Amino acid sequence: MELKPTILFGGTFDPVHVGHITIANQLYNTFNTPITFLPTGIPPYKAKPTISSEVRLTMLKLAINGSNCFNIDYTEIKNDKFCYSYKTLTEIRKKVAINTHISFVVGSDSLISLDKWDNWKSLFGLTNFIIVKRPKYDINSVKKELKNELQDRINKSLQEFYQAPYGNVFIVDNNSIDVSSTQIRQYIKKHLAFEHLVPKKVAQYIKKNKLYI
Repeated sequence: MELKPTILFGGTFDPVHVGHITIANQLYNTFNTPITFLPTGIPPYKAKPTISSEVRLTMLKLAINGSNCFNIDYTEIKNDKFCYSYKTLTEIRKKVAINTHISFVVGSDSLISLDKWDNWKSLFGLTNFIIVKRPKYDINSVKKELKNELQDRINKSLQEFYQAPYGNVFIVDNNSIDVSSTQIRQYIKKHLAFEHLVPKKVAQYIKKNKLYI
């Protein structure tokens, strides 16, 4: 039986940018299912977002603009504690049928440090992984223990990927421009043009509210 995936695309989205939206569209076209953005509240492995959860959530809503291709999951953004992925996925798992195919999107830059995440091995019993390639981050450069965990899980076809509700890995190319939220914040602080790097309504919101200056 083919199990259509629930695809979770996490991040701080500080701010959400055109790279995020391009990847989300690419994933929607590849998997033919709505993409669920999972904005984090307080990330445990990186610096705390520079602006509030409410403002980041508002920008994300402006970016997806009611599209039927995208949803938002509020599990983490409403949480005032560190958002560990295994806790989030455990909570989400409790809300869905046991055979529901859940996929968690991570960039190859994040994959390289996956073995440093809390309870990282337990994640394969909660979700599938969609790995989005990023320039300069070679998937084959992961440490031996993680490489051994991944090698028998990587699928060559979507049909194979859909066979299990968790534990599989699928790799996709990244067709978006190479841009980061950090870069955008730096551009704004230096009064450089940034509007082309974020959705139009997000740019308007940032300028109107004088964010990141």
